[in-house]
Amino acid sequence: MKEKIRTLLLKENFEIKENFSFTAYYSDVFAFRKGRNFVFPQRDYIFFHDIDGRKIDAGLAATLHEEARKYVNGGYKMPKAFRFTVPNIASVFYSEGNISGEMIELASKNTRSVIGGEIQQIFFIDTGRKIFYSQGTNTVRAMVEGVSVRMKFNKIDPQNRAYYIIENLLR
Repeated sequence: MKEKIRTLLLKENFEIKENFSFTAYYSDVFAFRKGRNFVFPQRDYIFFHDIDGRKIDAGLAATLHEEARKYVNGGYKMPKAFRFTVPNIASVFYSEGNISGEMIELASKNTRSVIGGEIQQIFFIDTGRKIFYSQGTNTVRAMVEGVSVRMKFNKIDPQNRAYYIIENLLR
């Protein structure tokens, strides 16, 4: 799986580091990418973890994700509410089929914050069945000439960018 992750993310212009240490923990593969969408700077941080190889349960997955968030947010000087550059932090856990109900529940929680300044989500991939669990994509509602319209920004919205990267990984 590591090689597949590397291959896809290198094509997507990510910098890749294996066995990447952050705080007191590590991820099997860490991917970072920065770029721009129109005037908006984008920063994607993706931490990949092998559930089977490291015996990760839902509790440890939650801890690893919180530590990844601490690591990334520690690199930003501005408080979250005032940030122009919003980090997109994704923790991706993969297994040959050891995805528990607790893990699915953890992945499906809505993590959008009213404060802003950070987008973060958790994914669990069942590599055997080629499916993944997450909170899904984000849709924005807008009023256009008095009519409510739902729009999905696939590349601008960080949550959607991460979702489609994981979806492509399973193809």
